[in-house]
Amino acid sequence: MGDPMNSLAVTCGARRKPRALIGALPTMVSIRKAAIAGLCGSATHSLLMIAKAQLGILDSFQPYQSLQMALIHWTGDYVHPAVPWLISYLNGSTLASFAFARLHRHLPGSSPVKGLISGLLGWLVMDLVFFPLLGLGPFAMRVGLGLRPALFSLLMMLTYSIALGVVYGAIGPNPSRSTFKKQSESLP
Repeated sequence: MGDPMNSLAVTCGARRKPRALIGALPTMVSIRKAAIAGLCGSATHSLLMIAKAQLGILDSFQPYQSLQMALIHWTGDYVHPAVPWLISYLNGSTLASFAFARLHRHLPGSSPVKGLISGLLGWLVMDLVFFPLLGLGPFAMRVGLGLRPALFSLLMMLTYSIALGVVYGAIGPNPSRSTFKKQSESLP
């Protein structure tokens, strides 16, 4: 009978197209790697934001509160304060990490360097697109604290993206047989 994908291709008159399309789709392994790395990156980012609040760093720069206010303005209804955190966490755990997984092989350097590069790109997008959408202006200059919010947002992005890159690179080709597991198996 042969390969069902080739049979499908023959009937469609396009012998190689189905395989090319399937090859472009992410595998379950890459999805799992991205999700695990994204969760780790989001967790480190959350720890930084908790430390920011506890230490009183840049009290008037509250990006999650600004997002909440923008959501209230856009929806015309109350938005719970947890919603911006959930949006950020889900974005970091899914969309941003999946985008990183797709770009990983195209970025130069080791996985941490790839994380650094993606963090710099993400920071530029956040500071030049999203901050103005939230009413903070480019690089959050409307907050009135000079470049400090922009520099802290760079730290926010790099904390997430470097952790993402380190974990993504540390997970082997099969997450169930990752580098972490191989190292623990070699211990006495």
